[in-house]
Amino acid sequence: MNGTIRTVVVTFIVIALTACASAPKIALRPEVKQSIKRIALVETPEPSRYFMDPGQTPGGSALYMFGAIGGAIIGGVEAKRYESATTKFTEAIAPLKPELTKTMLTILEKGLLEKGYDLQRVPPPPRTKDGKEYDLSKIEGGFDAILIATLTGGYYVDSDKVSPKVSVSISIYSRSGTDVVFADTYLYCSRKIGRFVQINPDPKYVLKSVDALYEDISIAVEGLRMGAGKVSERAVADL
Repeated sequence: MNGTIRTVVVTFIVIALTACASAPKIALRPEVKQSIKRIALVETPEPSRYFMDPGQTPGGSALYMFGAIGGAIIGGVEAKRYESATTKFTEAIAPLKPELTKTMLTILEKGLLEKGYDLQRVPPPPRTKDGKEYDLSKIEGGFDAILIATLTGGYYVDSDKVSPKVSVSISIYSRSGTDVVFADTYLYCSRKIGRFVQINPDPKYVLKSVDALYEDISIAVEGLRMGAGKVSERAVADL
């Protein structure tokens, strides 16, 4: 597969699987947990977009018989379909203010306070020079650890159903920001994916078609909020 073809195919795969990308899984060791009393909870922003994975176009897999070129063609087609579907879905639910991250942070804060942690929300620090991560050294305060929770949410077509998928990745860093002492990803999703912690969605939010979803888009918003809440509650249980 040449560089151009590989780029097209890989780009599509990255777009389609953003919410389920590989992530580390690090258990919180008992001795580390005992040393953590005061936690800085970074107020991560709401997703800029809510994805809609329309599933593969009917008959599209036939192009794979043409090898790398066929794969590149179907990759480009599917990426465009994904982009178009995501834009439409985002524009439909954004006016209803899903506030998925707000839901997540509220439940994390409440749950961790109830478990006896001294927790304080802090604004996101500046990014590192490469822009890929937060510069945790810029967070001020006498904290023992820093918690970063990132969320993605949307719907996907799965056979004859349209299901919600909310992914929350939790990372707890040492005060220096250099060591990850806990990491896991929680999915509100009907599919089991890798080692991620999975929670099956409420059947009322699993719809029979994309058309049914758009007939009452508020159901989708409710489903995503429910997902944000369920995965956050599950994360608290592990901390």
